[in-house]
Amino acid sequence: MYQLKEKKRSALDFELPFAGDLDPANRWAVLSEKIPWDALEQEHKGWTGMERESGVITFRMALGTLIIQKKLKFNDEETFGQIRENPYLQYLLGLNKFVIKKPFDLSDMAVFRENISPEMVSRIDREYPLK
Repeated sequence: MYQLKEKKRSALDFELPFAGDLDPANRWAVLSEKIPWDALEQEHKGWTGMERESGVITFRMALGTLIIQKKLKFNDEETFGQIRENPYLQYLLGLNKFVIKKPFDLSDMAVFRENISPEMVSRIDREYPLK
């Protein structure tokens, strides 16, 4: 069942499949802490979560994916591939541990774009630069 609120975590709480922790000073971890996820979800109000075999796709995961794509200027396939390989990007999406299996399907990216306005993604890109 989809739950609107997520417990706030730090990069140090993210579980890696190998020894070590995420660096809280990493640019993606810093960006993750700056974005007001709850406020953006409340602003959107249309997202109810998407049930998939891989689990529930939250608003944060959908919006985070579009933010990654916008900031890195990748096509869908490259964005999807980078998310599958990078624990910092998975942390930005709200996952609490690195997952090797895909967190969503490539085809879901079209659904993300249908449900989240390009204006919201562009506004976040401007207001929260990747440093």
